[in-house]
Amino acid sequence: MALSIAAVWMLAGGALIGLEALAIPGIGLLFAGLGAVLTGVALLIAPGLSVYLQFALFFIFTSVWAALLWKPLMRLRQTPGAGYNDMVGRRVTVGPERLAKGAAGQVLWSGSTLTARLSENAPTPRAEPGAEMIITAVNAGVVEVDFVN
Repeated sequence: MALSIAAVWMLAGGALIGLEALAIPGIGLLFAGLGAVLTGVALLIAPGLSVYLQFALFFIFTSVWAALLWKPLMRLRQTPGAGYNDMVGRRVTVGPERLAKGAAGQVLWSGSTLTARLSENAPTPRAEPGAEMIITAVNAGVVEVDFVN
């Protein structure tokens, strides 16, 4: 059973949207995916479209989606509190190796392993594996942690 060209366009669109969502966000694959899906729909409505017209529609639809969604998506990404600062104040556990001042280590939070540094204000120079800590700051993807009071 061979796929129709409309189905191929729609599958390609779904793959592009999936890549945007799961693998490489932020480069516009969402717009291209939506453009490809609409091109597939256009082929369902008018199955005799030439290959040139199909690609022209794809680029037009992609451009329209980009024009419509770019600003709202950028506003959504820049919403206050949408960054990593919402992690501040959360409790974490020191990972498999001890965490020492001045050296990067690992902590476990919400099922993830994060790169961490022990706060310069921590009362002791190291934290043992399994110790409960609190995130005090996030800088360049590294969480700063201190002991829970």
